[in-house]
Amino acid sequence: MMKTLRGSARKVVALGALVGLLLGIVAALVFSAVQSPNYEAKAVVVMMPAPGVPVAETSYYWEILSRGQVTRTAAIVLADHNWMDDAAQAAGVPESDLTLTTGAVADTTLIELTMSAGSADAAEKSLTKLIEVASPDAAKISGPFVLKVISSPEGSAEKSGISSAQLVPAAAIAGLVLGAGIALLLTRIGGVGTAVSQAPAGPPVEPAPKPDPRVEPKPDSNLESKPEPDGGQDVSQKTSE
Repeated sequence: MMKTLRGSARKVVALGALVGLLLGIVAALVFSAVQSPNYEAKAVVVMMPAPGVPVAETSYYWEILSRGQVTRTAAIVLADHNWMDDAAQAAGVPESDLTLTTGAVADTTLIELTMSAGSADAAEKSLTKLIEVASPDAAKISGPFVLKVISSPEGSAEKSGISSAQLVPAAAIAGLVLGAGIALLLTRIGGVGTAVSQAPAGPPVEPAPKPDPRVEPKPDSNLESKPEPDGGQDVSQKTSE
């Protein structure tokens, strides 16, 4: 692309790319500064027959669990907002600051839970409390089952979203490309330093030689005297008579 541009147009495109690069970096830094931090705590629970189930009936209930419907129902119950008030109080934050997602793992009796909050401590405490208050009802709603925590929320919180280390390079590249593109478009519209393509010229045509004034022109053979018409002879004959 740059080979088709003249020097002035290349400078305009380079300047546009530089400006776009700087603007992209500044925008990424500002966005990272004003963005509210968000942390996610995760937990995994497993659904199994309750300890009081007779040994002879255990295989029957495991067969029910293997169908997946009971586990999916328990995941829906865990996601109910009725438990969020207790979770928010345990974390000491407003309920609106918490976001819970749950889901049953396919072909298993596992349920994954994720709690989002403004701090790691709030995310972990709220999820721990929610599992404590919601598990009994979620497990018993479909039969004699219990939920057992196999992955605790404690120490699981991690910062979510795009980090500055990822956002700044991406924004810089996007700004560079956008700035160069806008500058190139402006040079095309304004005709600044753009190379004008021309159709290939044909073979050169030599001009006709100019006559030399020192050389006398030769008489034209077509202008030589021609015999007079018959009318002229008749006139001479009449005169002689």
